[in-house]
Amino acid sequence: MNMIEAPPTDSTAQRIEQAALELFYTQGFNATTVRQITESCGLTPGALYNHYPSKDVLLQSIVVRSQQRLGEGLDRALETTHNADALDRLHNLVSVFAAFHTQYGRESLVANSEWRSIQEPVQSEVLAAHRQVRDRFEMVIADGCKAGVFHLPPPGGEQTLKVTVLAIINIVLRIAAWYEPSGQMSADTVAELHAGLAVAMLTGRHGQRCEIATDRPPASSSSRLASVVARPIN
Repeated sequence: MNMIEAPPTDSTAQRIEQAALELFYTQGFNATTVRQITESCGLTPGALYNHYPSKDVLLQSIVVRSQQRLGEGLDRALETTHNADALDRLHNLVSVFAAFHTQYGRESLVANSEWRSIQEPVQSEVLAAHRQVRDRFEMVIADGCKAGVFHLPPPGGEQTLKVTVLAIINIVLRIAAWYEPSGQMSADTVAELHAGLAVAMLTGRHGQRCEIATDRPPASSSSRLASVVARPIN
């Protein structure tokens, strides 16, 4: 991509991006004004325009950097398991993917919900990066199917592979919508759980016997999970 590759080192630019990220996350890109961003970080609109020519470019910077960070993490996951079998490669790939969404949840939600607001030609680059995420998973799962390690449900074939990959990706994407660092699950536990789910989906291997209390109170309809709207990757 031809956008910003490294985080801004200028403290003012960092303040602007952090303020913009929080506002894009809480109220959306279109509902956020330049004045709201600058007021949030104690600057003038002129100070923002000294660093970013428009609100659009500010969004591009946040989204592209998030995608680059994710892509680099997934590539490292594949490199470190280059000689491992497909099961270990998939487990590691999903674990890294899930860990990213526990650590960079806001960036992930903004990137996957606001990409339509990004101007061309960068929007096409963003969509290409989404496809590259799918390609990495398809490669590992296809290799596992060829090796007899993974098994796709009927009818099988390339389309079933693509749907299976989308299912795994979308399950992980939802982490960003509900995970809280102060919650009962650690980031490592969440990552391991989702890696295990992906492996079980393709191998039929399950973990411990399910033991769930039957006297739990019903979940509140106002809970954060109940209000989450899926944001599929494209």
